[in-house]
Amino acid sequence: MKFIALVTHLKQVAQAAKAYTDSLISETAKETIKAIKEMDRAKVDKISAVAVTISTDGWVEDETWEEYPMRYDITAADVTATDRADIILSPNSLTAAMDCGVCQTCETQTGKICIWAKKATAEALTAEYRIIQGEKPKED
Repeated sequence: MKFIALVTHLKQVAQAAKAYTDSLISETAKETIKAIKEMDRAKVDKISAVAVTISTDGWVEDETWEEYPMRYDITAADVTATDRADIILSPNSLTAAMDCGVCQTCETQTGKICIWAKKATAEALTAEYRIIQGEKPKED
């Protein structure tokens, strides 16, 4: 009789442990889904390329960089100073870009992307830019 009672008790303990484990798994799954939804909400917007032509006119003298005295501003309406821009020159513009000494660094400012060169380009350059959004101030 004691053996049957022991087996019955062990079955009850196993069932209770299974129910407890199931509840933990369920809670973990719910928290995982919440975390995934939060990551989707907070993730960086998809980056898309914008085609641009860097013309021969529009270059201005600028004393920001001694080595690169000419600046060209690419209008980009939604850009802020906290954003980052990647500018990719098209292969057919690389020679002209090297000839005028385009700096490999650019700077974002409100509404524009600034590039520098040793001299204004002799022919229009084709490129595309991608904006990586900078950190926005947190709302309280």
